[in-house]
Formats: sequence, C-alpha cells, structure tokens
Amino acid sequence: MLLTVAVLSPALLGAGTPPPTLTYGWKRGESHVYSVTLVLQEERYAASARGHVVFTARAVNPHGFTIRSHNFLSIQRHSHAGKLFPPFGVFRLGWRHFDGATGGRPLRESVDVVIDPQGKIIGGHAPAFDLASPARLVLETLPTEAASQWQSRNESSIVHEMRTKVSPGSRLVKLTKTPIGADESSSYTIGDSTDNLVRIQKQYRLATRAAKDQPALELAGKADLTFDPKIGLFQSMKFTGKLTITEQGTTRTVPLTLNYERLTGAQRMAALRPPKPANHIEMRPLPAVELNKAITQLERRRSFPRLQAANRLARAEPGNRRPEVIEALLPSLIDTDPYTRQAACRALAVWGEGAAIPALILRLGDPQLTVRWAALEALERLADPRAASPVARHLAAGREAAPSIATLQAIGPPAEGSVRSLLKSDQQSTRFIACRLLGALGTGRSALSLLAIQRGKDPLAADLAKRALRQIVQRHSQ
Repeated sequence: MLLTVAVLSPALLGAGTPPPTLTYGWKRGESHVYSVTLVLQEERYAASARGHVVFTARAVNPHGFTIRSHNFLSIQRHSHAGKLFPPFGVFRLGWRHFDGATGGRPLRESVDVVIDPQGKIIGGHAPAFDLASPARLVLETLPTEAASQWQSRNESSIVHEMRTKVSPGSRLVKLTKTPIGADESSSYTIGDSTDNLVRIQKQYRLATRAAKDQPALELAGKADLTFDPKIGLFQSMKFTGKLTITEQGTTRTVPLTLNYERLTGAQRMAALRPPKPANHIEMRPLPAVELNKAITQLERRRSFPRLQAANRLARAEPGNRRPEVIEALLPSLIDTDPYTRQAACRALAVWGEGAAIPALILRLGDPQLTVRWAALEALERLADPRAASPVARHLAAGREAAPSIATLQAIGPPAEGSVRSLLKSDQQSTRFIACRLLGALGTGRSALSLLAIQRGKDPLAADLAKRALRQIVQRHSQ
C-alpha cells in the first residue's frame, strides 16, 4: 500500500469478542473525497503535498471494483527560514516538479485501479511507488474472512531520478530515470471499535532490493486507520514513519507523516465544487495554433486530452470560431470521466451560445455533483430562458440550491412562470426560495399567487410573500 501503515495491541480486543468481518462497500458512480496531508521533514526544508483526492467506483461486480482516483494535491517545499522553492531533493522519488504556477486545481490525469473484493490490486494502471500518487491511498488489503490479524506482501518498484550535466560546464541537465525493484509488506491488527468505526493498526515496510551502483531506499512506519463497516470504506489514517536513503556512500533519514480523512456533508460539497468559469479579466486570447490544438484534442475522444483542452478553453477569450468550438465540446459532455464533463461545462460557459443549451440542460441529471454544479454555472452565464423550467425543477428536487437560485436570477423575468410554480411545492424551504426570487424578478403576474401565500397558514411564508409583493410594486412604480 502507499504509505498506509499500522498495528494495534491485541490487548485492546475484548476477551472472547469475535473480530468483525470487513468488506468493501464501493458503489458504482459514487464519489468519495479525502483530505490528504503529506509532510517530509528534511534537514533544511519541509516538503509537503496537501489537498483533496477524489475516488469514484467506475465498475462494481462480484469479482471486485474499478476505482478511479483524481489527484488534486498541491506540492510545495519550504525552507525552515520560511522561503518557498521548487521541490527537488527527496522528491526525486517520483514527485512531479512544482513550477511555481498558481490558479485553480492541479491538472493531472486520472488513474484507474482494479481491486478484488479484499482490496488487492489485480489490474489497471497503478504507477510505480510514488509518494504523491493517490492510486492506492485508501485501498488497504482486507482479510478474506473475519480475523484479528492478517498480512499482505507485494512486489513494487521505485523510479529513481538522477540529474547529471550534459557536458562539463554546461547549464543543461539530463534527467535519468531508473526503476529499482522493491518489496513491501504490511501487517494489520484489529483494535477496539468506537462510534461504529473499527480501529486498525498497520505496520509497514518498503525496501529496495540490493543492486550494484543503485541507491538503497527504505520506508518504514506505522499508522492508525479507521474503517466504517456500515459503508465499507476507510475513514481516516494517521501515519508516521521514516524514509532512509543510502546514495553514493551517504545515508540520510527523513521523518514523514501522512494523514487523510474522508469528508462528508458541506466539506465534501465544497471540495467537489468546480472552479467558477473565468471572468473577463482572467481571460486571455488563444492563438490560432493553440485553438486548433485544443479542438484536435477534443476530437481524440480520450478523457485526459479532452480535459486539458476544455480547461484551456475555459480560460480563453472566445473568438469568432464559437460554432466550431461548441461542436467540438459537446461530445465531451458525455465523456466517461466526470471531471472531463465538468471542464466541458466550464468551457461552454465561456464559448457557449444557444446551440449548447439543450446539452447543458441534460447535464442537470448527471450522477456527479461536480458536473451538475458546473452545468448550472454555465446556464447562469448564458442566461437562456429555455433553462428556466429545468432549473426550477432541479431546485424543487432539492439539488444544488445555490447555483440553481443564481441561474434563475440571471435569467430574470423570463423565469417568472417557472419560479411561480415553486410556490406550490410541498417543501417549505422551496416556497421560501420562490418568494425571495419573485421579489427579485417577479412582475404583476405573480401578485395573485403571492397573495394566496400571504393569506395562507404559514406565517413565515406569508411574511416573505408580503415582502415580495412590496418589492414588485416598488420596482414597477418607478
């Protein structure tokens, strides 16, 4: 496993208490967000990766699961004097180089991993061991039957990166990557259960095999994990360990911590919210060569190139080739990857016209929150009256209220009839929202409906309806 590690004392197990049966409960299409913090303490600096990782089960069957991970970790390195600079040094262990750029989430290709019901990796594109990769972060090995202790062993590899000058005195540097075979082992022990969570400790060790003229690396440590048997997922981990590197006759030891926590509720929703579409200040013209490249990437029908192209278009100033760009973007709205669909929505918010509205409306039924939110913000930007009724129904269903309200406000008076229908909702909160919206965009056509609410049995709704009527009268009497 990737940096997950732990072991608990058997004394914590109640005498005679049978160990729980642990099974994964991944459900197809569900997205789970984990907040991750990884910190390495070098002698002169601290290196870190912080942010969110999103896991989605793409396929579920009796033989196992296909799990896709999206990595939104930001990598940084700080000297102990407080200075920020690029992450080299220990980050040769597969870490991507930080270029100092900011603005939005890091854009990395998703990784698919196939696991069996016990969590053992049996397929997919799991990379070589990498301190920054989330591909196996929450996919621990579970026992095949109820057990208080179990072990797992795997063969792995570490990609070592060495920088050498192209020639003496040259400023050009060549990067040589060398895969080194390694073995990793984990031993697990069930601990006590609290708040319906099972506590697990794991002892972990990864070490490279002896090889001539190659560095030796070892990572060892332990961690506390919590597993929720009700939903069948790991909830948190706290890992502490040491990375020992022997290279060119010298050895250094780097303390390391890795923590993660599964987010729920408002924290999960905030993490899944896509970045807002670029505003006019942020937009930059896209040269014809770059625009042609983006259209070509969209036509390749591969998720990551489409994601790259859509993100580039979402930050670009739209030109006179809108129909061509829209035609290229529309197929990405049904891509299998949710973040590619989200990026396509964000790009259509910038480049879209009337032709994009029906396809964006269909995305309101997307199984992923991040796509629905992006579609709503695109419809808000385009403010097409055709979206009023679908967005009102979306709001009545209790999904993504904030962007739905913003979209109806952006559409304005043409949305009045759709908003007025919300006054008949069985949900009190929906009727409240309808009153407030009609106060902002309503006309005399809504007067009778608001009067009916004002005379109804709900005093709070009556007060909001009275206020909405006052706003309508003031607005149309000016």
